[in-house]
Amino acid sequence: DKVMALVDGTPIVMSTRFQFLETSLSALRRSLHDHRGCSLVLPQMRCEFSAAAGDPSTRYDDNGWIFAVRGPGALRTVLSFGVPDPADNLAKSSYDDKKHSALFWGIIDLKYDEKQTVLERIRVLETGDGQISKFSNDGAYIRKRFETCFEMETDVSLQTYNFVSRDKKLTHDLFDMQGYQHIVPEQACFPREYTPKLHLQIKQKLKCKSGSDRVVLKLCNRSRAAGVIILCAEDLDECLRDILTPPSHKFPPTHEHWFRDYLERITKDTADFGIDDSLYEEQRRHWWSNESPSFVVERYCPSMPTYMDGEPFDGTMRVTFALCRRGASASTGSLPSSMALSPEDLQVEWLGGYWKLPKLPVSPVGSAAPSTVSGNQSISKKVEVLRDELISVAKMGTAPVAPAILVEIYAGLGDAVQVLFGAAALSHEKLRKQYGHEHPDLAAYFQARLAMTCSDHQDRSQSLDKVRHDIQSFAPHSAPSFSKRCVLSYVHRALGVIQIRETDSVIPAAERWNIAQKEFKKAVSSLPMNANALFNLGVTFLEQEDYDLAISYMNRSLLLDPDFRAPYVNLGVAYLRSAMAKPEPAIRETAEETQCNLLHKVIDISKACLMRHADSPECLYNMGMAYLQLALLINLAIVGMTPRSDGTLPDEYASTLAWMNVAVHCQCGKRIGKRELRCGACGRAKPEMTEYMSFCAESGHSNLREARASPQAERLKSRKVRSSPWLLYDDRIERAMEPPVEWGE
Repeated sequence: DKVMALVDGTPIVMSTRFQFLETSLSALRRSLHDHRGCSLVLPQMRCEFSAAAGDPSTRYDDNGWIFAVRGPGALRTVLSFGVPDPADNLAKSSYDDKKHSALFWGIIDLKYDEKQTVLERIRVLETGDGQISKFSNDGAYIRKRFETCFEMETDVSLQTYNFVSRDKKLTHDLFDMQGYQHIVPEQACFPREYTPKLHLQIKQKLKCKSGSDRVVLKLCNRSRAAGVIILCAEDLDECLRDILTPPSHKFPPTHEHWFRDYLERITKDTADFGIDDSLYEEQRRHWWSNESPSFVVERYCPSMPTYMDGEPFDGTMRVTFALCRRGASASTGSLPSSMALSPEDLQVEWLGGYWKLPKLPVSPVGSAAPSTVSGNQSISKKVEVLRDELISVAKMGTAPVAPAILVEIYAGLGDAVQVLFGAAALSHEKLRKQYGHEHPDLAAYFQARLAMTCSDHQDRSQSLDKVRHDIQSFAPHSAPSFSKRCVLSYVHRALGVIQIRETDSVIPAAERWNIAQKEFKKAVSSLPMNANALFNLGVTFLEQEDYDLAISYMNRSLLLDPDFRAPYVNLGVAYLRSAMAKPEPAIRETAEETQCNLLHKVIDISKACLMRHADSPECLYNMGMAYLQLALLINLAIVGMTPRSDGTLPDEYASTLAWMNVAVHCQCGKRIGKRELRCGACGRAKPEMTEYMSFCAESGHSNLREARASPQAERLKSRKVRSSPWLLYDDRIERAMEPPVEWGE
């Protein structure tokens, strides 16, 4: 109050991070006018001494705009005016009339603490793709906002971004080199090999002062918090020894025994990958199966408390943006290609943000180790307790972000997004120079990944062959180190992928698949627990119609990486094709896998995928086909095509459909025995059987319709060559169950 009294009547210049809309300025003028003697003496104008040096294209900028007021109570009036929602700038701009084209829809996950100094408030954790991200609860409006205001450009290849952003080490280093080191956590990089002194080296690099200091272990090339482990410095050695010593590292290797034990579980339960709700076990497998030769470790950065139901949570903020060409509309066609875009060619439109909250509130002891963690607990329990408190899970809870905080974050990020997307193309020589001395295997891995961004098939293959030759030449007469085997595994896998993608090649498709399979086998030989290579190998067997081997290798991939979406989808395809390839009769006494069992496996594995990846229309399609096939099989049985001459079902079918194993009374009063399909007196089908057939038919139609309504399916619909879910076969089986055939028809 004393300050307010001192400045009464004195002209006061104020700065903002955003430009007021005309409606906001009018409201401010009215508020000042309502206080006698108060006025706006300097309308809001751009400040050339702002953080962005007055760049007119910047929407949010520290000290970006200034205005002046005068009069008794003028300062108090302005301070009580509040910060308008930054979304208003988007909603009331030129996007009202037409959609603008976007090169990319992105997300940034970050930590924010308003109690820190200005340069230490924001810590960017990772960037990602908004199209495959979940926007739950308080973030649900963001997807609607993007779809209302923007449309994605087609055939856009942001190769530098895709190369850099998918690796946490590269992303961190790019921000660091471009002057944004203050928005990323302190980070150190190490080979993914255990040594007794590794934990000491990490503590020294991160300047850990006590055993309770929290550190974060991260895999360089993973997203969705896969492989993220938060723990106290005193537990580093035990954890590192566990996650960096997979069964394939032991002498003799025990990975085949490990696979065999878990594959037996899958034969009984299709989606039982042995995780048993153990978050630590899943993270450990991510580390075992990763193909990057290095990992990074960071000091843990907390956020300011976000309160829900009176309890404080250490949340992670997700802000989203649309990346556009500067000054370009969707109809403009004479602009530089995305390959040539520089930061100056790019414009960021912020879409909003929200807090993602962890499962549990923070412990009352604040920055010290949580009181729920005991020194006597196992490392898995300690990691899981910290994970529940510190790693956000949007489905567990979200919260809105105050507009003033969003504006501060947008301004604080400056042109960091443009820098990331418009970075100068990296070369093999630059990567070798930057990383070759301290991390030679990581440099080779980056060069191999960079080779995969080349548009020319021959350039890709030659670059990969050079990397492979360089790796093998380091130790020609001895076994390569684990880090080098990681690089070799990636190189062989990449060479296999090139063969599959090269559809214009003069080499026949079948031969290309054979070549790819040999490369994938080499990749698995170099790194037996490489989840990506195991999946790729499974795909080749699926293409060759060897469904048993395809299923085996894809299950191995999922055992190691239960968050890997592609094996779920392709396992559904493998089970479905295997079921359709079974000879008649459909239900046999001697078969290891009946059609009915296989179709239920399609449904089970698809549901497991949708639990993790809700936006998976391929799984909806697989389920739809499986349900319709089941309905058709039951329908055929009802109308007289029974598996046994006596009209009963074998054990395999009865165990799959438990309701078959009961006796009921028919409407005519006669008894229908166990495993009988129809009444022997009147011929009516068992009531439970017709109900289940109707359920399968309805579920099949519903899932197929939902799959076809997806954006992915809409894009496929316009193609000249038909593919699922638009195959003629899809139409035929759907019509076959509409309506079902009745007894006697």
